[in-house]
Amino acid sequence: MIIEATSPKAINQTIALGANQRALGRMVDLNLSNENAQATQPTAQDLGRDAFWELYMPEPTVKPAAEIPADRKINRRLLDWVKKSPSWESSRSKATGSALLSAVSAPLLWEVLTTDDAIKEALKAEEKAQAEEKEAQNLEKAAQEAENAGQQNSAENFKKQSQSHQQAAQAARQAANDKMSKIEGDLAEAGVRASAIKQADEKATEVATITTGWGIDPGSVQPADIKNILQTMTDYKDVIDKITAKMGRVKGIAVNVRSTQPRKESLVIATDGYTQNLPNIFPGELAYLRPDAPAAIRAETMGRYCDHGLVGLIPGNENVEEGALVIAVDRSGSMDGDRVIKAHALALGISQSAKGTQKFTIFGFSQNKNFPTITSENTPQETIEWAAQSTSGGTNFNLALNHAMDIVDGMDETDAKGADIVIITDGEAGIDGETAKRYRDLRSLNGTRLVYLQVGSKVDIQRYPDLPKLASAILSIGDGEDVDGAAEKLAEALLRQPAGE
Repeated sequence: MIIEATSPKAINQTIALGANQRALGRMVDLNLSNENAQATQPTAQDLGRDAFWELYMPEPTVKPAAEIPADRKINRRLLDWVKKSPSWESSRSKATGSALLSAVSAPLLWEVLTTDDAIKEALKAEEKAQAEEKEAQNLEKAAQEAENAGQQNSAENFKKQSQSHQQAAQAARQAANDKMSKIEGDLAEAGVRASAIKQADEKATEVATITTGWGIDPGSVQPADIKNILQTMTDYKDVIDKITAKMGRVKGIAVNVRSTQPRKESLVIATDGYTQNLPNIFPGELAYLRPDAPAAIRAETMGRYCDHGLVGLIPGNENVEEGALVIAVDRSGSMDGDRVIKAHALALGISQSAKGTQKFTIFGFSQNKNFPTITSENTPQETIEWAAQSTSGGTNFNLALNHAMDIVDGMDETDAKGADIVIITDGEAGIDGETAKRYRDLRSLNGTRLVYLQVGSKVDIQRYPDLPKLASAILSIGDGEDVDGAAEKLAEALLRQPAGE
């Protein structure tokens, strides 16, 4: 049974929420659904909502026992039992403070718990207690109405039935507590708890890796965008899984190539401002790494430091004529499969390594004049959707190069000066005379360079003798090769030395 997504807003929860948390709860959807019918009941649904807040809040405050309704005390015992696991604090640290990661972790934690037989029985007993209590209340109301109508015999009968249901409710609630006590002392159930925490942790790690790889900082995602991001990740899972790791390696290699080349440098505050150089990190950021900082905040800050650095001063390059980057990716039918995955990984990884310092435009091409395009202004979601588009048709290299030059011609002088064009294709690199002349004129005007990267085989120079006369670099990556070597060569080919060197 699949139920609609559920909001973690306050219903009958055991966590004390402030105004900000209640507002957040109304904006975040939790996918609390599995094939267990018991998991669709209110008690189990509120368990999932509580799990979200236990993960999200650095120091969640549990309501006083007197304020927790009797029909939610079983939830509190379950979560307190989960939190006693030795792995709880270290595992939850990834999700703490991130509505996105909490929204994907909580349902995994919840699903493992609510599909365990012993926990299902405890929840079922609690739901039975609630049903009996509700029936008892209805009968009490009926008895009152009968008394008011002067029907004393009926009133007494209703009262007896109400008492019977109240006794059944007490017995069911005692059964729920007895089952919970057994769970708390069962080693096998401790294994279920560990599995639930592990799966939630792994999901948070997976989503954090993917989102960061595509330029999404999980901790800065707006709650209203979470549903769309998760839907995009679901819709394009194959693309995400295949491209993310390769793209991340390309970006890392390119960043390393840029950082290790001799450059004229001065310390400037960059737009992004992320650095892993500790002396350059701002004191306010370093404060979160101090031993006396809250453990959850310290862990989250260390995670950001390891992923992409903290805000601070970063080296800036002087007198480097580095214009925009235009990358054309072949999407003809022959590129289908691993070739287009590598091409996308190289294009996206290289462009992301330059993000913040260079504007970029990436477009797909085949034999027609349809050029699906993304730029440095597009959102990560739009980038994923662009990368997921299929391949078809033939290859028209002249068309692609002319479109790339059209893009450069349309730039302002700052971006056009020193702009580079990269063509990633599996062949058919013929260039006619008119296109070649146009490129030479552009190169003379702006210093534009053409980098040609062939996927699947080495370049046949004898077949395309004009290519070496135009391209500043000719690279290749075989079908059996990974992207690392091509990424390094492409990054090196795109380096521009400071003026005068």
